[in-house]
Order: sequence, then C-alpha cells, then structure tokens
Amino acid sequence: MIQAFVPKKKLTQQMGKGNVKSISLSTLFGSISSSCSFAALAAARSLFQKGAHFISTVAFMFASTNLVIELGILIFIFLGWQFIVAEVIGGLILITISGLIIKLTSPKKWIKAAREKVEDESAEEEDFDWKERIKSKEGWFLVGKKFVMEWKWIWRFLS
Repeated sequence: MIQAFVPKKKLTQQMGKGNVKSISLSTLFGSISSSCSFAALAAARSLFQKGAHFISTVAFMFASTNLVIELGILIFIFLGWQFIVAEVIGGLILITISGLIIKLTSPKKWIKAAREKVEDESAEEEDFDWKERIKSKEGWFLVGKKFVMEWKWIWRFLS
C-alpha cells in the first residue's frame, strides 16, 4: 500500500531526514504495521525507495518486528505488563543504538549505492493524488501487483 498510495514527495517530506521527527514517525508507522519479518522487509524497502532516510527505514523495520501492537497485546496477556514494558524499552533502545551506529560509521557510499539500485528498479509515476488513487479500482489493482512483485523479490532474495 505504501508503494501504491504514498507519493514519493510526501514521504520524503516526512521521513527524508535522519532527524528525531522522521525516526519517530517511522517507529510509529512500524509499530502499527505487520509483525511479519518479510512484510517488514518489503515495506522498509518501499519506504527507502520512496525517499525515506536510511535510519528512518531501519527504525521502521525494527519497530515493525519488535514494537508491533498485536504482539504487545499477546505479550501482555501471556507474560504480563513487565514483559511488554521491557519489549518497548528494548525496541526503542535497539532503534536508538542502530541509528547511532549508522551515524557514526556513516556508510554513505553503501547507502548511495543502495538508493541508486532501488531507484533504478522504480520507474513509476510519483506525482499523483493519493485520495483519487485509493478510491479507484486501478489503485487497488496496483496494490495487488506490488504485493506479488515484493513476494517474488523476497523469494528470489532467499533462494
């Protein structure tokens, strides 16, 4: 849905910088998304492809596997509130540490190469009205098409 309904310009405005606001927004979106690791990988790749900062992309990926709401509910029910608190604190520490490591090691050459690779793979219209697209049958067809393409990519990546 990110690929089909989120214009690159809008996403880049919100998540294109490696600042606290961008990382926090990525963490929030990750926590309300899927807890499936493969879906998290595909969504993070889409965010990066649309212009999200690398640290924001990593924050999204960690949040979507460690800070997911439904996972938190299950942890609370079966293990208690102490474990959910530990899960949230641990997830936020993981995001903070990974962001610091990325900033300190500054792998700009790798990030630039990765961005060029994903941008080469995306030759689609990026300036569109998401409100119109979300109401259209073509927009939802595009979601299905992107879903299948991402799973093919993941399957090829894992093979």
